[in-house]
Amino acid sequence: LATCPVPVVAAMAGHAHAGGCVLALCCDYRIMADGPYRIGLNETQDGLVAPEGIQALMARVVGAHRSERLLVAGAMVDAAQALRIGLVDELTGIDDVATRARVWLEELQQLPQKPMLETRRIARIDVADCLRDERIDLQRFVAGWIEPETQRALRAVPLPGDRIPVAPWRWRSHQQAPNCGCGRPRRQRPECGARRR
Repeated sequence: LATCPVPVVAAMAGHAHAGGCVLALCCDYRIMADGPYRIGLNETQDGLVAPEGIQALMARVVGAHRSERLLVAGAMVDAAQALRIGLVDELTGIDDVATRARVWLEELQQLPQKPMLETRRIARIDVADCLRDERIDLQRFVAGWIEPETQRALRAVPLPGDRIPVAPWRWRSHQQAPNCGCGRPRRQRPECGARRR
């Protein structure tokens, strides 16, 4: 996407976290469904470090300081906030995302092609630079997945079908708490080893 010779639109009809956000950052234009959808680089929450080149992509789009705040927190922002900070370029109804993407591309096609494409190429040189091998350091990123702290963070992420706690410290029922089969009442939770989220 970063070196594609023609414009590319990210048409996001839902959430775009981690890799989905990276793909969107590589696109020329980002359209997101308006609603309860979120976007961001949440690697920190999963116990990972976003590669320097990926961090540079985020800074390119939202600015250095805002990028730092989002990356350090591993923040996922909602669609409205993403528009306000420039992480997405446009919001539309979920059923209109693909249509709006096509309309944006068709508007570009109305411009003189050679100057538009050359201007785009020059303006996006830094996008390709962000994704150079030495700025991504894929081996280091992949190795991060097996770090104990990362594994703990990933085990705490709810899987599809998991019951979500009523509050971060209380499960709907004590028996539904992960890693807990002791059958003790909820008030004895610290002693039973049930994991908190």
